[in-house]
Amino acid sequence: MLIGELAPKMHAKHGTQISRQPEGTWRGYLSKRPTLYDLDPKGPGAMVRFRPEGFAAIA
Repeated sequence: MLIGELAPKMHAKHGTQISRQPEGTWRGYLSKRPTLYDLDPKGPGAMVRFRPEGFAAIA
């Protein structure tokens, strides 16, 4: 999904506001979890993808 779409979707579905987290931005939050997410370089079409193998280790 587009990183820019993440904030409104997370807020609408879960009431989450990234500004209340230590990282402050979704890019900061996601980049600290490289085993779980792949991030495109910054830009208007930047995407985030979850890494299934990273989440398999959690389950």
